[in-house]
Amino acid sequence: MRVQIWPSIHPVSGLSEIALLMPPPAGHEPEYFDWSQIEEDLGIHLPSDYKWFLERYGMGEIDDFLLLFHPTTTNQHINLKNQIAETLWALRVVRDDGEQVPYTIFPEPGGVVPWARTDNGDVCYWLTHEPDPDSWIVVVNESRGPEWVAYGGSATEFLAEVLSGRRQVSIFPENFPSPRPTFTVLPEA
Repeated sequence: MRVQIWPSIHPVSGLSEIALLMPPPAGHEPEYFDWSQIEEDLGIHLPSDYKWFLERYGMGEIDDFLLLFHPTTTNQHINLKNQIAETLWALRVVRDDGEQVPYTIFPEPGGVVPWARTDNGDVCYWLTHEPDPDSWIVVVNESRGPEWVAYGGSATEFLAEVLSGRRQVSIFPENFPSPRPTFTVLPEA
């Protein structure tokens, strides 16, 4: 197991920087969700920056590579509740089979919770180490491998660092992100 730790060294607002680096899709109307109901169904509160991102960008993926899980889609491959259950089940299986997992797994205290996946199968998690979800940091685990990257900031700060090119995630391909990252809204079906 290898854990790489990224400190959060750029305190800029991830939200505003993402909007500059990757404007919301043209013609996409902001969506609003019943976050109270969603969080009650999940049994967990979600970070406000994740909510903001989904409301402005919708259900989709960045550069046809990084897919964000969505709380209301019927597509079980990207439904947040379904992916939390499936991803954490799989993580428990590999841990129980002897693979070292450097973090606890939700609902264990401070456990990881998935919020995105790459086309390669790498998973982006929140580390729920603080009671306030806006204080959670991002950790990424390579697909079918032991490497973990911990980033000391929020999901949108992480995305801003990666999309701007200030940080390269060692387990992501070198060609991600593209020079002009785009967000593609995915259809429901």
